[in-house]
Amino acid sequence: MPIDMTDATMNDRDVSFVVQLQVDAYNRRDLEGFLATYAQDVRLYEYPDKLLLSGIDAMRLSYERLFASATDLLGTVDNRIVLGDFVIDHETISGASEQPVSATAIYHVRDGLIHSVRFIYRTTGRDAQDAIAAVTASA
Repeated sequence: MPIDMTDATMNDRDVSFVVQLQVDAYNRRDLEGFLATYAQDVRLYEYPDKLLLSGIDAMRLSYERLFASATDLLGTVDNRIVLGDFVIDHETISGASEQPVSATAIYHVRDGLIHSVRFIYRTTGRDAQDAIAAVTASA
């Protein structure tokens, strides 16, 4: 169930709210709602520092294509840790590739927006590059 942020305020203990909003928009394939949770200069990395996407425009192109093609897309948060302005989610993503993808996403949230994400992927019988191609191919 989506979190209602109407009356919420962002502080160090609330950084998980913006990440949950992002997860909810992802699962609805709501591109504008999804992108609204990110800073304009957002950077996505494959852990630790391999740059995958840089900037909101690159995200828009990649996720627009993903949301249009993956009609069964679903991200499930299996576990969440919040530490200061970092949110660390263990997630299972299905519907983006042939096999579900197990990933850890490390979100850095500042001023109520996600500024960076570092992904650690684990797949069954697939190379991590193949699993993330659906998101980063247009970068």
